[in-house]
Amino acid sequence: MEKIVITENDSGKCCSVCARPFRTGEYVVLCEECDSLTHESCYKEHGCGNEDCRIKSGHFEKSDIILTKEEVSNVIAIPGHIKNPTKYIISELNKEKKPFSKMAIFSLFFSDLILTASVVSFVCSKLIFNTSLTLFYSISILGGFLSIFLSIISLSLFNKNKKLRGLPIALCALVSGIIPVLGSFSYSFYNAYNYKEVITKKEEKLNIAETIEKSSPKIQLQMKSNVRIKSGFGFNESLGSGVVAQNKDSKTYIITNVHVLTGGSMVDSLDEAKKKTSNLKVTFYTGETKDADILWVAPSGIDLALISCQTPKDYNCSVKIGSSNEIKMGEKVFAIGNPMGLDWTYTEGVVSSFRNKQIGQHEISVIQIQTPLNHGNSGGGLYSENGNLVGINTWIYEKAKSEGLNFSISIDELIKTLNPDLLKLITE
Repeated sequence: MEKIVITENDSGKCCSVCARPFRTGEYVVLCEECDSLTHESCYKEHGCGNEDCRIKSGHFEKSDIILTKEEVSNVIAIPGHIKNPTKYIISELNKEKKPFSKMAIFSLFFSDLILTASVVSFVCSKLIFNTSLTLFYSISILGGFLSIFLSIISLSLFNKNKKLRGLPIALCALVSGIIPVLGSFSYSFYNAYNYKEVITKKEEKLNIAETIEKSSPKIQLQMKSNVRIKSGFGFNESLGSGVVAQNKDSKTYIITNVHVLTGGSMVDSLDEAKKKTSNLKVTFYTGETKDADILWVAPSGIDLALISCQTPKDYNCSVKIGSSNEIKMGEKVFAIGNPMGLDWTYTEGVVSSFRNKQIGQHEISVIQIQTPLNHGNSGGGLYSENGNLVGINTWIYEKAKSEGLNFSISIDELIKTLNPDLLKLITE
């Protein structure tokens, strides 16, 4: 140990023990081992402040912080984007000190359990066993409301104790509790709506049958022989009409337009028609609906087709096929069809003229009528005053440009182009 006096050159240097700066003229101790400068009083009490010298001399104090190898290996670097490392470290330390809310965890577990149970009960009761939905409603409503109640309690605890963690967990529990409640009420409203819709449809079918029974005997058979034809799905769905020509061997044979079956497309062959037709359904005036198949389409794009389906029980109605030769211009005719969704509608008018229309290699006979027609009448029958089928309603001119220009393909064209076996089937 050597005592020296601080000169101006050493003034401002700090003591190796107390870290206070030295002043000029002040006596200090120079360590012979490491040349560190220390206040004389500091040296007497603590020895040299240099760490190596302190360890060698045994003058060292126990550290307040001891890091183990495991702790050192778990040290996480501060992310590079952090602008204030100190603030970041403090926030991370505070997170570690905040405990998770036990109520939040419990409410999430319970609400997830209720949600799962409600889904399972719905699937089992409705889709698998087709049994009562009482269990589904009980679990969804009672359990769902209890889950919501527990979640609200959990959320209220966060307002009272800011040191708790797990707010997102409590919010998830609240949402999980709301879902089965909303699901049960939504399904209840859905069932109620569908029930009303089914009742309305049943009443509508009943009204149609009753209305036809009360109609004039001159048109009852023709009304009962009208059918509604639906083809396709959703936006590609096509609706139209058809005429029952014969019931034989549990099969019903129906005349209609090709475009009613194909959604507006014209075809040249039966195979092409079948490719463009899907979900073909026929509905009778009794309300019964049957799946149908295409048997025949007219050649060269003539808009006529013959389809068949199973005959409904106790149904035995068909029209008498006549000829356009039995009507004259100016005579009354009537049409039956399903225009604009108004099923089994009767309209009447007069024959305006007879026309010839070239379709492919064929020139066909067309009846121009003043009888009101609308979309949905296509495929329906045109009848003479005595009730014979004389035409199939097919074309309607754009009403924005003209009014009352409607056309039916003469039934004679069906007789000309239908193959002999099918013709015999529907006429005998």
